[in-house]
Amino acid sequence: MQCTQSKHEHAIQSSTSFTLVVACSYIYFKIFNTINFLI
Repeated sequence: MQCTQSKHEHAIQSSTSFTLVVACSYIYFKIFNTINFLI
């Protein structure tokens, strides 16, 4: 029971970090596009 619970928590952690990476990349891309558009 505890083993599967820790595995489940690890999966949640990795998916959360993956979502953060995707969100940061998207925000960076949007900022980069905006700067290019202004220039």
